Amino acid sequence: MGGNRSSGSASTDLLTVTRALEIARNSEEGAVDPTVSALLERTITEIWQRIHAQPDTYVLSKEEFAVFNYFRGLGRFPDSAVAQNAVRRFWDYFQGDASDVDATVEEEVVSRQYLTMRSPEAIVTCSLPNQSPFFSSTRTDTTCLGTSRTSSALLDADVSEPERCIKSHARDLEDLRNDPTHRKERMGTAPYVSLQRISAIVLRRSSLLQLFLALILLSAALLHFSTIRSPEFYAWTSNVLSRNNHYSAIPFTQASEVFQVTRPVIFPFGSNVERSPNARTSSATATAVHRQQNKCIHVETLMEHSFAFSYGKPFVGVYRPPPCTFNRIIFNLTVVSMGRQFDRLALMYFGDTEVFRTSTAEPTVNGIQWTYVKDMSSYLALFEMEQKVIFDLGNLVDDVYTASFNATLTASFFNSIEMANPADLILPISAQRSSTDRASAFSLPAENATTILSIPRNARRAKATISACGQGDEEFWFGNVLSSNIQTFPSAGPLFGHSPFREIQLHIDGNLAGVVWPFPIIFTGGVVPGLWRPIVGIDTFDLREHEIDISPWLPILCDGEPHSLEIRVVGLDDSSPPHGSLSKTVGNSWVVTGKLFLWVDEPGWVTKGSMPVASQLEPQVSLSSSVGRNASGANDSLSYAVHVNRHLSIISEIITSSGVEVVSWNQKLRYSNNGELTNQGSLQVIDQRTNGIDKSATDYSTTYSYPIRVNTSYDFEPYSGNFTIDATIDRGLQFHILGQPIFSNTLSPFIATAPLENGSPGFDESLLTTTQNGSAHYLSIPSMSQSFGFGTTEQQFTFAGLPTLESGSTGDQLSLGNTYEIYNRQVLATNGTVIRDKETLLGNTHISIPHIHAQYEKPSLDFAKSTVKSLLGRGPT
Repeated sequence: MGGNRSSGSASTDLLTVTRALEIARNSEEGAVDPTVSALLERTITEIWQRIHAQPDTYVLSKEEFAVFNYFRGLGRFPDSAVAQNAVRRFWDYFQGDASDVDATVEEEVVSRQYLTMRSPEAIVTCSLPNQSPFFSSTRTDTTCLGTSRTSSALLDADVSEPERCIKSHARDLEDLRNDPTHRKERMGTAPYVSLQRISAIVLRRSSLLQLFLALILLSAALLHFSTIRSPEFYAWTSNVLSRNNHYSAIPFTQASEVFQVTRPVIFPFGSNVERSPNARTSSATATAVHRQQNKCIHVETLMEHSFAFSYGKPFVGVYRPPPCTFNRIIFNLTVVSMGRQFDRLALMYFGDTEVFRTSTAEPTVNGIQWTYVKDMSSYLALFEMEQKVIFDLGNLVDDVYTASFNATLTASFFNSIEMANPADLILPISAQRSSTDRASAFSLPAENATTILSIPRNARRAKATISACGQGDEEFWFGNVLSSNIQTFPSAGPLFGHSPFREIQLHIDGNLAGVVWPFPIIFTGGVVPGLWRPIVGIDTFDLREHEIDISPWLPILCDGEPHSLEIRVVGLDDSSPPHGSLSKTVGNSWVVTGKLFLWVDEPGWVTKGSMPVASQLEPQVSLSSSVGRNASGANDSLSYAVHVNRHLSIISEIITSSGVEVVSWNQKLRYSNNGELTNQGSLQVIDQRTNGIDKSATDYSTTYSYPIRVNTSYDFEPYSGNFTIDATIDRGLQFHILGQPIFSNTLSPFIATAPLENGSPGFDESLLTTTQNGSAHYLSIPSMSQSFGFGTTEQQFTFAGLPTLESGSTGDQLSLGNTYEIYNRQVLATNGTVIRDKETLLGNTHISIPHIHAQYEKPSLDFAKSTVKSLLGRGPT
């Protein structure tokens, strides 16, 4: 599977749909294993998309039917006529033996009923369901099997009566599935009548085949009767059927998998709380609860939605807390798309609070699919209450851009002993539009990103996070130039300005409280599309948030009055070179929200203290640029250099119930960007470096670095109208974290689930390092409505821990010592095919060439853009 990987019971590269289905049915842990669930979710999403594309004609294969039944057994598609018709169509066209079809017990009954509809000679198969423990013998429907009809009369019935019988039983079965409370009332009150009728059929039929079938039914009836009082009957029989049926994996040869290389998410087990299943289901939320001794594992579908004409029309649903005691939440987002489409940004909210920011891959005409698994446990305070779910993925479908995004989002809930102390309260810094079913992100600079909040007076610790990314003119902000240089190449059109530097600021009551220097996200349509198939860019499926400790401001925030919190995005003003200053604005547009994570003291306590003291609030900026001319005197080249350094310090004392505490927030940041444009802007080189240290006086510090170098060239043929794009990229990301961040660094789940050899002394620090490099080519032929592309991308990813006893880091420098490598992955892909994939988890290495990627479409498209700028949003017009 793509996306992030798991060390669970299933191997990504060897796992088939068949095996995944068997694992899910045979164990509760298997059902929520991230690898298994991701594969099955992708599979059912694609099946459902195929059914919806041909709702009246699509016929499920036997393998597809097995997966479809599994999810129907979990409560998926409970009221869908399309789903019911798909099942009926399968049996109408099925030519084999019903016993070869992998299905749940209830679907086995349906299978015999529908087979009877197709074959009047098989009336024997209709007698069991009516008088089996699934159906009461008190039935008085004279058009079907019941106490008012004898077995001999049934044997002489015409074809129309069995058809009515089958249809009636199908309705009974749907009633049974949709209303489980009636199961006990409708189970086996006349087993001996059933046996008598089956025996009569056996004696009346001389065909050996029919005799054999009847004996099978007789054995099945005895099995029903022996288990009638067992509440575990349904699950047990389903597992037996699964273990004894071996079928091939579904041959999904069209849709290709794309993925983000990142650390796996570990699913813990061992809940000490057992609750009854949740009976709540609705069109927006399908619920399945798996129960076992000493465990309560809950899986809930939060969203199944197709995003097509969805600008300003987000998915809106309702989340209700599960019937388990839990402190871990894992998201699984699976998306399938087919056709042509831009990459799109997506934001998920609980009410007004953004909880997940992701983006889509650019689909192909043969279709793509991806899955991303995310630990959401940091939002525990929100998951403990009912929430309005808003998932905003703006998309537009027309005769050129034809692809919708079909998304399924599930949440798995656990109770795990190793969970860190989560926030008691989470408050949004957002536009707060959820009451009108709208997304709550600010768009800067068009809007003022200010929120007025009242903070609990007993808050003892406060942290803020900011989620922000550039769109439109600001998507590739790191390739912008100084504002004084935007008209350097008139023939190529204006360049984007405000410099290649961006700073995101948090202000409390107008005072600077902290900053974020953003990571340069590249979405799947960025630079050259061929770079991101099938490996997407760093953080593309899960945009990273930085945190700012605002505890020094608690003496002000806890005064019982409302306070303003504002997010700003600034660039550089180069009006006074060689020095620069922060600009008042940037281009359009930045999508921003924020959150406050609060930990509270004893009830009734009022946090007090000294006023915060801030120092060195202005950054040091140096910049330069020069323009070169060709022989004719026209501008031909532009080179520029930008360097920024910032040291921010805020400190105060707070008084909590534990006494006086010194709290502070310190940031040391360093930035450089050396860029050059030549050949009148058709060649560009970007070399940018960002380094930072964020440190809290309490329990947290992080050292980070993200260099990026991009070399891009555009070539346009004026006579033919064809153009090409060639690019190389080399970039990285490193985070060294000491202490416990807001968002899980996954150290505890790893060690609790799979300890290192010779034991583990415990980790205080984590180190995440990844590098990504690649090259790609793109050719557009507008006159033929054709485009072609290819590329190669390689990524290395390492996640490690630093033991407590060997930790010597002070937060001022990167101190590695003897790191313990927890996870490592090295992937190489060329032209949409993974050709090497080496993965190591806790010392266990797996090397593979995943066959699923090898079926990527040919590197050609049936449409073409007329200019570079219309394709990428920047470059020559």
